[in-house]
Amino acid sequence: MPQSPNLSLPYLEAGQAQKHVTLNEALRVLDAVTQLAVLAVTATPPGSPANGERHIVGADPGGAFAGHEKEIAAWQDGVWVFLSPQPGWRAWDADEEELLVWTGTEWSGISAGGGGGSGDVEGPDGGVADGELAVFDGTSGKAIKKDRGTISHLGVGAPFDDTDTDTSNRLVVRTNRSVFYAIPESETPGSGDIKIQISKEAGGNSASFFFATSFSGRAEFGLVESDDFKLKVSPDGSDWIEALVVAPDTGKVRLPENDVAEIVLLADQAAYDALDPPDADTLYLVPEEE
Repeated sequence: MPQSPNLSLPYLEAGQAQKHVTLNEALRVLDAVTQLAVLAVTATPPGSPANGERHIVGADPGGAFAGHEKEIAAWQDGVWVFLSPQPGWRAWDADEEELLVWTGTEWSGISAGGGGGSGDVEGPDGGVADGELAVFDGTSGKAIKKDRGTISHLGVGAPFDDTDTDTSNRLVVRTNRSVFYAIPESETPGSGDIKIQISKEAGGNSASFFFATSFSGRAEFGLVESDDFKLKVSPDGSDWIEALVVAPDTGKVRLPENDVAEIVLLADQAAYDALDPPDADTLYLVPEEE
């Protein structure tokens, strides 16, 4: 019997007897696939299906579903009718609450971004607003923007592991300039202040700024491998010189490479001239005369 090319609907023939049988068969197919929504993807036929109930047959099916993997199963007039999907057919999976599309080989979930893969977008009022950030969660397979979510790695202007193949750099910024500025008091939650905190785990760790040439260290300052504030420099990234050390308990400054034990601020040049003699291990700071 001739059939339509896309839905395989049977055609009525001229002078055909019992035309209603052929017409009803075509209507059953239309009823099954139009506005297609399935209860679930399952390999096992339900025990007591309702008339018109539809399913996508899952992997390794059994019972009445055997041999019909990935087809659409519709319960019509007391029997299971199986329909082969065509590429581009879409079906709403009520069990998983996701839209599926038949690629020609698989039923693939349509994500919030429109590509393949399962997932929802979660966020304020159930969605991500324009200008907000949606983050793909590889564990749940969802795009998430909710409250104060966490991003494990981020690259701005470059892949986050562009210079660090073990991905220990959680943030990589490739730019010529960066600006940080305070939220004014007139805006919530602004205070007009801006403070950058770098916190280390213990006294022997480092909390510092590191400067490099072609990723080879040249200078570092901060709490370097102790709670002393240090300034270190290097000609090659391997050999480091401590140029300045400030003790946190006394505030005294040392210049290790200059054998300076103490730095003293004098009132004026006359105070320096009065030293008899100056201490060779002390660095004296004398204000410039006006």
